[in-house]
Amino acid sequence: MCQTSQGSKSLYIYPELMTAYKKGTRSADGSPGKKYWQNRSDYKIVANLDPSTGKITGTERITYFNNSPDSLSYLVIRTYPDFYKCTNVKDYTVNEGDCSDGMHIDTIGVENDSAIDYRRGGTNLYLTLSRKLSPDDHLTLLISWNFLLPKTTQIREGIFFKTSFFVAYWYPQISVYDDYNGWDSFNYTGLQEFYNDFNSYDVTIKIPENFIVWATGEWKNPSEILTKSYLDKYSAGQTSDSVIHIIDTSSRKNSLITKRANNAYHFTADSVCDFSFAASDSFLWDMTSVDDGTKKRKVTISLLYHPTIPNFGKLALPAKEVIKHLSTKWPAIPYPFPHLSIFSGEGGMEYAMMINQAYIQDEQAVSVMAHEIAHAYFPFLVASNERRYAWMDEVFAQTLPNDCEIEINHKIFKPQQINKYFIAYTNSFLGTSLESPPMELSINQKGGSYYFSAYTRPTLALTYLREMVGDSLFKQAIRVYINRWKFKHPSPYDFFYTINTVTKRNLDWFWKLWFFDHAYPDLAIKEVRAADRKLELELQQLGNLPVPLRITCFFEDGTTMSITRNASIWEKTNTVKIVAEMPAQKKLQRIEVNIDSVPDIDLSNNSYSKK
Repeated sequence: MCQTSQGSKSLYIYPELMTAYKKGTRSADGSPGKKYWQNRSDYKIVANLDPSTGKITGTERITYFNNSPDSLSYLVIRTYPDFYKCTNVKDYTVNEGDCSDGMHIDTIGVENDSAIDYRRGGTNLYLTLSRKLSPDDHLTLLISWNFLLPKTTQIREGIFFKTSFFVAYWYPQISVYDDYNGWDSFNYTGLQEFYNDFNSYDVTIKIPENFIVWATGEWKNPSEILTKSYLDKYSAGQTSDSVIHIIDTSSRKNSLITKRANNAYHFTADSVCDFSFAASDSFLWDMTSVDDGTKKRKVTISLLYHPTIPNFGKLALPAKEVIKHLSTKWPAIPYPFPHLSIFSGEGGMEYAMMINQAYIQDEQAVSVMAHEIAHAYFPFLVASNERRYAWMDEVFAQTLPNDCEIEINHKIFKPQQINKYFIAYTNSFLGTSLESPPMELSINQKGGSYYFSAYTRPTLALTYLREMVGDSLFKQAIRVYINRWKFKHPSPYDFFYTINTVTKRNLDWFWKLWFFDHAYPDLAIKEVRAADRKLELELQQLGNLPVPLRITCFFEDGTTMSITRNASIWEKTNTVKIVAEMPAQKKLQRIEVNIDSVPDIDLSNNSYSKK
């Protein structure tokens, strides 16, 4: 394995990845190397949320395990609320009045070590250790902190309906130290998402009476908090096939839901990438469950929404169908978590066992929800680095739910097939100076460039790759990739090389053009010969992005004939000849290639009309 020369169809490999291959932490077939390692932490957090002020005050004990072969002289700790500091760089607009001092660190220290030196920059805290942390050793950090949630700004988290909260980026968190980049020290600017180790969490959230808390992990003390009638309904909801209304509008008006004036919710979670929670004294709570595909475990689903958004409750049954489909059909791997809470908030954003999303219209809400549910596999089972390569999880969250929406229930899900409006948008972007290939770092991309690179272009690539290798082999390759890299941190090359290995095809030419190169699709009809019943069509690839062929032949009597080819026809040539037999007694009138169905930046040469 080596760095490739310019013009080669093999993949350029970054020097840092070359080092990983040489050290044996990663393998050329796409699997983890014999010397692969990753670090982790155990978090014990106690936090108080004051609903009247939106202030979170917390203490945490973090035990950090250095499984690397390196001695660490410092730690990088993420302080996400520093995003709201007025001077920090942001990719989203923060509402006036929500700029703050960020996260206040009241105390920070290493247990049994009084010497502490740290500096802060952006959304990171750099803590210098008085003694290096040796390989196979661990240390314990003790931190206390507080910050104010933004009052009106809602970027993936926030305050809703005055007294309902979705809390995501909220506790001091040790960053990832990995085998080919070292410390991940990129700042959080509001756009890029996760890159976290698999950690364990023991979290207690303190909050006043009648506030319910939903969170990542297993709720350990419902019997200490819920009054009997609500505890009974909650228990029934764990295994119910129908929807149970745990808290309805009548409950919120007339009932005492929790036992005490102040409650301490206790949650635990193992091998998860992060911890988030929601809290409300006004939201309604619906609950149901679905088999995870093993027939041995039920996945519990909670719908959390304000009484003014009753349609949100309609998502309970579609959510069951999505989880069932992902678990049994595609990718046919049991849903990774025991429960899912879907919170009616802002936009659409995934967290471990949690979703925060707005409700707009039935079909759109279902589409967003399906996308976020699919994220349970990427990045929360297969933890890629979204800060560098956002496409590595977004492409699966895009493609897996597409199958759900088409195959599960057409009455609920409207098929999200590629349409002419999407193709027109794609044609306007591909190859322009605004476009960045997916392998360019996501942290360097902004606005439309980021979304096109993370979502649109890689989704098209995998859609066309699936056509090339066939459904069965494609599914097998994706399953192998998931099983190889579950609870681990794959690089893009681990994905590329796994697909190559399983399909037994060197697809580097395809990966290079779709993921590394500045490229665009542009096909042209070069020559057409139609005699008797024989049609010969010669097509030329003027652009360099390989796409499939969707050819429509129109006959004088108003009938049509379709011809299709997958993108592999362009692997070794820029010119192809299509030979087809026309129906008897038909006279060719015109031909169209990839009009409104496949991207092509210049459609002026995609049509032929008989003179």
